[in-house]
Amino acid sequence: MVLDTAAVRGVGVYDIVGGAAGPIRNVRPDFKSNTTRVPVFVYDRPQVLQYARVAIQGFEAEKEQVDIKGTSLFTAEEVIAGHQVFMADQNTRLQHYRAEARLTYHAKIGGSNSIDIAFDNNFYLEKGQGAEWEQKALYYNGVLWKSKTMPELPDINLNKDYTYEYIGRDKVGEYDCHVIRFKPIDPSKSLYEGKAWIETRTFAPVKIATVQTNLPSPLLSSDEKDLFAPITGPDGTTYWLLERVEGQQVLSVAGANLVLLREIDFKEFQINDPAFAEARRRSYDSEHTMLRDTDKGLKYLGRNGTGERVVKEGAKSVLLGLAGLYHQNGLEYPVLPLAGVDYLNFKVRGRDAQVNAFIAGAFNTFTLTEPRLFGRRIDATVQALALAFKVTDRLYVRGDQHEEDDVRNRFQRVSGSLGTALGNFFKVKGTYELEYDEYGSDSKTADTFILPRDTLIQSGVIEGEFNRAAWTVTASAQRGWRRRWEPWGDQTPATPKTLADFPGAACDAPGSCLAEFDPAGKSFDQYEFSVSKQIFLPLFQKLRFEASWLTGSRLDRFSEFQFSYFGNRLRGLGGAGVRYDRGGIVRAQYSFNIAEVVRFDASLDSGYVKDGLTSDRFDRFTGFGIAGNFMGPWSTIIQFDVGVALQSDIPGLRGDTEILLGMLKYFDRR
Repeated sequence: MVLDTAAVRGVGVYDIVGGAAGPIRNVRPDFKSNTTRVPVFVYDRPQVLQYARVAIQGFEAEKEQVDIKGTSLFTAEEVIAGHQVFMADQNTRLQHYRAEARLTYHAKIGGSNSIDIAFDNNFYLEKGQGAEWEQKALYYNGVLWKSKTMPELPDINLNKDYTYEYIGRDKVGEYDCHVIRFKPIDPSKSLYEGKAWIETRTFAPVKIATVQTNLPSPLLSSDEKDLFAPITGPDGTTYWLLERVEGQQVLSVAGANLVLLREIDFKEFQINDPAFAEARRRSYDSEHTMLRDTDKGLKYLGRNGTGERVVKEGAKSVLLGLAGLYHQNGLEYPVLPLAGVDYLNFKVRGRDAQVNAFIAGAFNTFTLTEPRLFGRRIDATVQALALAFKVTDRLYVRGDQHEEDDVRNRFQRVSGSLGTALGNFFKVKGTYELEYDEYGSDSKTADTFILPRDTLIQSGVIEGEFNRAAWTVTASAQRGWRRRWEPWGDQTPATPKTLADFPGAACDAPGSCLAEFDPAGKSFDQYEFSVSKQIFLPLFQKLRFEASWLTGSRLDRFSEFQFSYFGNRLRGLGGAGVRYDRGGIVRAQYSFNIAEVVRFDASLDSGYVKDGLTSDRFDRFTGFGIAGNFMGPWSTIIQFDVGVALQSDIPGLRGDTEILLGMLKYFDRR
């Protein structure tokens, strides 16, 4: 074939019927005659010859917004044009298809352990209509949800909305691909930027990696990787369909980062199946929850007055009931009963404002969040914490407990914070806290111990958090100011044993002596750093690793760090009274299921900490825990968590335990 121009580049042929495409070699342009000879095979079926005109003197043409990086036989516009031809042909042949799909969410707050929720779905996609999902089964942490009612839990087209840049070639599995970088022309639109891997022979999509831009509230970031695979249709031709999705979304919920890691796996494709309409009708008629992809995201398909499936808004609030028992050392009572509700409304009065109220009698929190203050990427949060119980603050000096220095302690707290996302994966937050601390005598507290005065503590906190690919890295710095901080401490003279260990000790409780009171402790600093990683395995298995380091300055007995079930946890040692002004904790966890009935989380924690007030050495502690959940009566979830101190450089703490037993009930608000 002879083309009437020599300004030719990237010549390829596309077989419409066979579905194959590829470049043509030995193309010979002749600039003297301004022609190009192209060798082609002639068949008794139509073929499309594709080529690009290149600018030569006298024949310049206006180009699209495309950058070309490096040298290549292909340009970005050639690859995009080939891809659009491929997709147009496939869309002509593809009327509809259905598949089985498992959608899995791993939800976590910061570096905490994730809650894993999975849905087994029938997936339907018909031309001109959004994809639809029939949720057949729900798994909570790998445990099959047995209730008939499932809880309601909260597409890229490469076109002229984007600019493109050809950045080279790469292999995805066995497929050789062109790699195109794309970004929105209009940065004010909520579109995508990222890379596309386009197969070199067919111009089919093989992989697309994206980050969504200009996100609506409460989303802070959203990135996704889509993987496509060739599927043979009933007509014998090949269709490239979405086979796996991996993604992460970060949302501002109740003043914290809620990280959603998402996976979707498709299988058992049935393309242009004559039974498609009947299969979908059976799904419509079923009692299963159904959803549809719309231009505003996934929406639930409810029923109207005649029983037809129609798009409806999902629940804007969640109500959970809670009942349980909690035990740890240092509580006023051996067992602390818990009973209450947790209410979350993330569309208060139709706005994006969020309210979360957790009321359980002994432990109560209230949070109000505006995730997009003044229409900007700034979230504002007000939070209150109220406790109805006291905890015994114990004193250990080189492993010996001093019961005569025990102090009963309780605090209440309110705070306000402002946070903003820097980029797509990092967030900074500033917080102002007011905390009221109460101190009282225990039954064993000696009369010679002078208690601290109840006081108000103001704190300023700056925090940073990075989330990407199941990694979480956090850092925080806090400065606290006590409103009043008067002398407190033990007045008992030091015994010979104490003087032997602490020459010149001012009392029998080093680190807690009245004579050692330092007014500089009225203000203090705390610093925390942590990194965690989760690895998700088949069959709902999971590995989690975490390491943290804590330190500070001008810390005293009541501002030092302690092991606690609700923070800086080391299993079995919550409330044990171990305090430290510097140290690290590492944690490892393996999660697994038995027959989709019971979930187990096996954890091993190790601490290496030092209390500079009472010791010149670092002490080691090790704890082991078993936690899990299973379905209970009345569509409830039974959760259990048991921690045991395996090893302690403080001998009396070995074997200490902490136990939580709870029952959760989800109340359907549809």
